[in-house]
Amino acid sequence: MAIFDKINQLYSNYNSREIKVKAADSFVNTYNSRKDAFTGKKEDYFESIPVLSTPRSISASKPQSGLVSSQRGALNSSTSLKTKTNYVPPRPSEDDESYDVNHYKLGLEYLKQKKYQEAVEAFDEALYTKPDSIKARMNLGLAYIGLEEYNKAIKELKEALSGDSENTEIKLNLCTAYIKTDKSELAIKELLTMSKAEPENEKIKKKLSNAYYIEGNRFRRLEELEPAIENYNKALKHDKLNPLIYHAIGVSYKELRDEEKAMSNFEKAIKYFNTTPKYQTKAAATYIQLAEMNLAINDAQTAIDYYNSAINADPNNPNTYFQLAELYFKLNEL
Repeated sequence: MAIFDKINQLYSNYNSREIKVKAADSFVNTYNSRKDAFTGKKEDYFESIPVLSTPRSISASKPQSGLVSSQRGALNSSTSLKTKTNYVPPRPSEDDESYDVNHYKLGLEYLKQKKYQEAVEAFDEALYTKPDSIKARMNLGLAYIGLEEYNKAIKELKEALSGDSENTEIKLNLCTAYIKTDKSELAIKELLTMSKAEPENEKIKKKLSNAYYIEGNRFRRLEELEPAIENYNKALKHDKLNPLIYHAIGVSYKELRDEEKAMSNFEKAIKYFNTTPKYQTKAAATYIQLAEMNLAINDAQTAIDYYNSAINADPNNPNTYFQLAELYFKLNEL
């Protein structure tokens, strides 16, 4: 029985995700501790690793005596493997699917745990015997995105796409990597083509909106405000409820000194910020922007209302109380 059959047999007996992650960690730690010391061929390395012993947490919940005889034999065989001096482990046969399947499963588990480096190592080993595995290649690209190694991600995702040119998931992940490397124009081109084929696909719509939003930000950093607003409006066509886009448009109009359009878009941003708890601090900051803009046109009462709204949205920000108190002092001096 191949070493990975044994690992999978042990691994599959326990349903707790926490225990599975510990088992995965134990396997990778064993792999890392032996990798540098091993001097044979890479293909022989994994067969030289003894079977993983049952982790302490597993032993407590499911003693060895409860294992079937084949599992006890697999666990006990680790001692004999360690003591063989002339043992030459065989390379896994091409039809031994356990080799790549176990590493693929480990890689997925690590992705869920956001352990991206471990996921890269697991998917690399899965691809060692199955280099044409599209799923392993795509998930390797995802792991590289998690590590913010976007150029490596692009390379792996393009290779995965070459094996399945119509795979929407691979294309979306590739567009994510493009966006992260300031190649929004490439993402937009790809996503527009995808949207024609799947006009109702919400994931494509969201990704296309995000690509236009990032492109708008790029133009705004360059102080090219008209092209920035144009891209933000394109982003809104595909995601009409996104408060970040309205806020970015408001900021752009404010920099163009078009206060009316700026305040209108800030109001829309607040409307949608207030529907999502995680955006409450952004809502408060937008209220403050509106308060300051109203102060600039000598509308003190409206400014006070906005400051109070900011306090309601984010009561833990002391600066807002200070700004409101300062405004009251100024009004008393008049």
